Amino acid sequence: MAVYSITHDEIVDALIAAHQRGDQVRVLMDKLQASNRYADDEKLEAAGIPVKTGGTSGLMFLIDGERAVGTGSFNWSVNADERNAENFVIIRLKYTVASFAEEFEKLWGEAQ
Repeated sequence: MAVYSITHDEIVDALIAAHQRGDQVRVLMDKLQASNRYADDEKLEAAGIPVKTGGTSGLMFLIDGERAVGTGSFNWSVNADERNAENFVIIRLKYTVASFAEEFEKLWGEAQ
């Protein structure tokens, strides 16, 4: 996943559970947001999930293998989940998923 910010403990716990099941989980976060004291990047790393930070802001997508990509304004926070008018759209068009996967690999390779 590539995400601007992640502070929602239930989402982080779900990512850790997926990792523990053997699913490949990698997280790319905005560098500035990762330094936020509420950011959960350290919790993900402690669970063995590779986390990188990049200088690109506005990263917001999740790739499920070759099957689907989720994107939108959702910021992976409790506020996004419970208060804000945010969106998360799931796309299952193979060429769109492939395009997002290609972009993720490019960003992952450039990140720290």
